[in-house]
Amino acid sequence: MIHEIKDSYKGFNIYGGAAPVETTLLATITDWSPKGTIAYQRRNGLIVELARFQLKSMAFDAESVAACFGLELARLVLDACYRDFAIARYETEKKYIREQRTRGGR
Repeated sequence: MIHEIKDSYKGFNIYGGAAPVETTLLATITDWSPKGTIAYQRRNGLIVELARFQLKSMAFDAESVAACFGLELARLVLDACYRDFAIARYETEKKYIREQRTRGGR
């Protein structure tokens, strides 16, 4: 059973996985739909998730194929929207630093 596939790409962590899709017609058939995540790791080791998706309308017979497809979809999304993810990472870090300074000042 494949849980998730991880890769580093353009300074982000991308993950691909598979979620079970059960269809019942005459019998229960389990297919796999691809899912993906785009995240980054902070200097303190915490992982911050920026986006998560699952394509429920697309199903594969093999879990590993769905997981690989999810990873490649995450890579394509990051390519297409890299600027937006870079800004989101910057804004998230800016907010985090501001909150840390506020807590430390009390």
